[in-house]
Amino acid sequence: MGTEYARTREIGGAHLADVQGIQWTIAEAYERLHAASLARDHAANLDDELLVHGVETSLAKKPAISAAEFSVNEVFSLVGGYGLCSDTYVGLRWRCS
Repeated sequence: MGTEYARTREIGGAHLADVQGIQWTIAEAYERLHAASLARDHAANLDDELLVHGVETSLAKKPAISAAEFSVNEVFSLVGGYGLCSDTYVGLRWRCS
């Protein structure tokens, strides 16, 4: 939703996604989500190999929670009041959580 909005929202004749600061924020959110998925996959691979994985599973939760919180907060910062509208994806997800 956030990247879609940034690609289509125009400010001063340019798209919001063209602003380098916005690109950094999107990249950081992606980086955090990707790191969390790698930690999750590592724990899942240990489970598939029937190895002890309790610590790895617990360790995967922290970056996942942190990445989710960061991403949601940044999307709300990016879309502003538009995200609070009940007919938008962000607004619906916010109300359902």
